[in-house]
Amino acid sequence: MTADNSLYPLLTPGEFHDACGTGFITEISGVPSRRVIDSALESLERLTHRGGQNADSKTGDGSGILTDIPQEFFQKILKDELGISATPESPLAVGMVFTTKNDRSMLIKIFRSELKKQGFQYLGQREVPVNKDSLGDYARKTCPLILQLFFSCPKNPRLQIESFLYLMRKSIETKITRKGSDSYICSLSSKTIVYKGLLSAHQLRRFYSDLENPEYVAKVAIFHERYSTNSISSWAMAQPFRFLAHNGEINSIKGNRLWMQAREGELKSQYWGDDLKVLHPIVSNEGSDSLSLDNVLEFLTRSGRDIFHSVMMLIPDYYAHSKNIEQSLKDFFIYHENLMEPWDGPAALVFTDGDFVGAKLDRNGLRPLRYTVTKDGLIIMASEAGVIEVETENLEYHRHMAAGEILSVDLNGGGITENDDLKKLVAQNFPSTDLLSENVKIIQHDDTFDGFNLFELPSIGFDKRLRTAFGWEKEDLNRYLIPMAKSSREPIGSMGDDTPPAILSSRNRRFYDYFKHTFAQVTNPPIDPIREKFVTSLYEYLGSEANLLSEKPFFNGAIRIESPILSPRELASIMDNHSWLPHKKVYGHLSIDANLKDQLEKIMTECEEAVQAGHKLILLSNEDITSELIPIPMALIVSAVHHHLISKKIRSKVSLLCLSGDIVEDHHVACLVALGASAVYPYMAYELIREEFSDDNDWTKMMGNYRYALEKGLLKIMAKSGIATRNSYHGSMLLHGFGISQELLDNYFPSIKCQTGGINLGHIEATMRENHLQAFSTESTRLKESGRFHFRKNGEKHGYSPDVFKLIHKSSRGEPADNLDKPSQPIYIRDLLSFKGKNSVPLEQGEEVSQILRRFGAGGMSFGAISEDL
Repeated sequence: MTADNSLYPLLTPGEFHDACGTGFITEISGVPSRRVIDSALESLERLTHRGGQNADSKTGDGSGILTDIPQEFFQKILKDELGISATPESPLAVGMVFTTKNDRSMLIKIFRSELKKQGFQYLGQREVPVNKDSLGDYARKTCPLILQLFFSCPKNPRLQIESFLYLMRKSIETKITRKGSDSYICSLSSKTIVYKGLLSAHQLRRFYSDLENPEYVAKVAIFHERYSTNSISSWAMAQPFRFLAHNGEINSIKGNRLWMQAREGELKSQYWGDDLKVLHPIVSNEGSDSLSLDNVLEFLTRSGRDIFHSVMMLIPDYYAHSKNIEQSLKDFFIYHENLMEPWDGPAALVFTDGDFVGAKLDRNGLRPLRYTVTKDGLIIMASEAGVIEVETENLEYHRHMAAGEILSVDLNGGGITENDDLKKLVAQNFPSTDLLSENVKIIQHDDTFDGFNLFELPSIGFDKRLRTAFGWEKEDLNRYLIPMAKSSREPIGSMGDDTPPAILSSRNRRFYDYFKHTFAQVTNPPIDPIREKFVTSLYEYLGSEANLLSEKPFFNGAIRIESPILSPRELASIMDNHSWLPHKKVYGHLSIDANLKDQLEKIMTECEEAVQAGHKLILLSNEDITSELIPIPMALIVSAVHHHLISKKIRSKVSLLCLSGDIVEDHHVACLVALGASAVYPYMAYELIREEFSDDNDWTKMMGNYRYALEKGLLKIMAKSGIATRNSYHGSMLLHGFGISQELLDNYFPSIKCQTGGINLGHIEATMRENHLQAFSTESTRLKESGRFHFRKNGEKHGYSPDVFKLIHKSSRGEPADNLDKPSQPIYIRDLLSFKGKNSVPLEQGEEVSQILRRFGAGGMSFGAISEDL
């Protein structure tokens, strides 16, 4: 059936997609039924429009269903197909695996070995009956061998059965990977099983004949139709995963993965004991953001946390500007945000651990979920209303979930627990109010300007040569710093930018200029930092994180700052709390006779030793520059240290505070925070404001305005990336390199991508030395004219310079234009491209110039603004 587009001839259906479709069906009574499966499959098929398709128009982006294991159904399969009578008293566990014929025997051997070691009894395996004729061409070519492996569980395991199976699966996956196999374990559980694949919704039941068997009954079924937005479609990436189905995008995923990697070295668990290392790596760095989210939810839940507790940690509510939230719940969120940053972005989650099924929306409610409760005991949760027809007389109630809401259904007949009651229950089971009052110090934000009175210029006076050493230019002062200090707003330009990117510039550009911020797009909306400000925040916790797996509330002690851009008073307060937050200053200098690469190694080693010595805060500083000491770009230092500490698995033990002289604008602050800085102190900018307004009693106000402008700009940058909290943006790596060599990225920015190639460490060092030489080789303290905003003869190149317009005017008047054919220096990336040559058309076959010019228009207004009346 095709849609009639005759009424909308400009509509191209392939260019307009909803995001994924997801939901669940469950029996409130907890009694398995066939209608759960039938309703789930029907719901899934009615969400087909939310899924993506391959170019063959038959292969879907992926769809699937997760149900509780129908024990009687599989007991019968074991008996009828394998001739095995399993013991009903011993829980039956099932593994659902994608593999290949070549890897089959190896996979089964690894399974049997691991099962025997852990005390499980291997019962047998079957090839899942499938209908490949129902698949599209691409799905058929890539279709794996799908196996189900059956085994009975030990009666008295030392861990809970599901935790034991999780541990065993992680061990098996490690061994499979070492064998070079791409085999994938969809599920391995005594409670749940996943049927999924590179299918469209309508193909699922035709492909898996098990799902059409009337004896396949269930208490719950989670379903998902995929529209791939940030990873390649494959059989393994279809959802549901082992715990959840997710409609949305985790914008902070790079940072979330890195932080989980950093925490692995500090995790301790009485529950797991020495087996904890078997679970590493906790998060897969490959695959989709939803897969990584599932990895962490599974880890937290299988480590002993309640599944709703785990979900509320990963996707917390906003509370900073909420007046209605109870204090115990507010304290719950405050406590846990010092353990883990939010996984931020649009999210409609449905999830289950086999005992409960639930749903959760992100704090902004950027993905829809509606649910219906029927009088005959069915709950229908889905991305859209109407996926199942419910007669009016059978309707109990119908609701939509609001932003941040969560819902629980007990699969053993315990009924529904809705948002307020569920959150209250979770918070009460993990009390943290007293702990917070004893272990968290809050440094209040300087909303007035009194906190800037503490700022003092150096005792020897302000050395203006330092501005040049840090790369400051006249336009930095006149176009950024002073306007921001006066107006408390970041400067706004118009008419585009006709200057070259840093890599093509003939001038020494700041290292920050080699980075561009990523932004939310396609199905992923940005946030409005003005109208949605109530869900945003800039606060941060300084100090080492507490153990993520603590069985009861525990704190290492932390200092909460309300903004990552510190005032002088806030910095002094942090420094005064040395006993609470031991800190060490590490200098980012390069001696004139030293080598930058060696110096970076020394800085990384010094930071590592400081963390091992118990320091919870490292101050990375490029202060105290002299004629013998050259400042290193702070972005390079922060990223190098951040990734080094992650590689040593000790990053979560320390916060990084940057005392930097090269910060001018909000872009610079955002780069440092995204690269791993916990907070920044732009001392050189403060010094310049103090010097510029030294005769004005309002210099403290000017500093406060400047700080406020940076905060507003940082919020806007975060918001366009779809991120609401600074905690999520911290270390998020939401940057693109532009003009950076792969060698430099691999060594110091391994989480950043750059497709263009470009400068290496030698180029950076050369720029540092040149700026330093210009600063200290002359008595002149005048700043250079960069010519980026206003054309200057010896300044930055412009695509539309006076020389360009002179040539255009001469050519249009028919006058000889000198240098018209002379190659110009490239300004835009496109200038580096060349046309593939073809045989030229003889000039006499073309139109006369006079005829061509008749069709040119040069209106002073856009054509859309010119009417016939004019």
